[in-house]
Amino acid sequence: MRLCDIVTVRTGAVTGRKKAEEGHNTSFRYHMLNLRCLAPEGYLDLKYVEVYPAREELKSELFTHKGDILIRLSFPYTSVLIDDEKTCGLLVPSHFAILRVNDEKILPEYILWFLRRESTYQQILQNSSGSTAFGTISSGFIGSLNIQVFPIDKQKALGQLLLLSNKEQELLYRLAKEKALLYKESLNIIYDKFKGDN
Repeated sequence: MRLCDIVTVRTGAVTGRKKAEEGHNTSFRYHMLNLRCLAPEGYLDLKYVEVYPAREELKSELFTHKGDILIRLSFPYTSVLIDDEKTCGLLVPSHFAILRVNDEKILPEYILWFLRRESTYQQILQNSSGSTAFGTISSGFIGSLNIQVFPIDKQKALGQLLLLSNKEQELLYRLAKEKALLYKESLNIIYDKFKGDN
């Protein structure tokens, strides 16, 4: 079965076409994702969200909904599940494909697991256009991927384990960043103290 048979796959908004002109006052201002928002570890970092002024009201399908899966259409092809309210309602630019499950027999977390499988990732790498570091894929290619659909209990087992692993990896990554910052600040304080002692 192809992925497009069980999910709707579309590219995000081509934002250059809908952006309000410089100095133009618009009431259509949206919070928009960008490539920096999608951490390589597979979670959204909302501190990089930017404000996007549009010329007109944009369609709901271009915004994140709970249960959506986003995949970056350029290397490293990171994918993420929209699974809480704070990540809903964000404008998705054309750097990403939006996968929206349209069948109640399919779990979004199972689709995320499928996209992150090593064999799926290798298919993406082999079918990207351009160099490895700058290669891109199309949303059409994502939709053409073959997927085996298991019964819902098996999907849930794979999906829940993936989400648990993701949460643990995100926490470890954030902890490592905070510790690195703490050590850096501590070393600077000690260095300044040593300078003052001389």
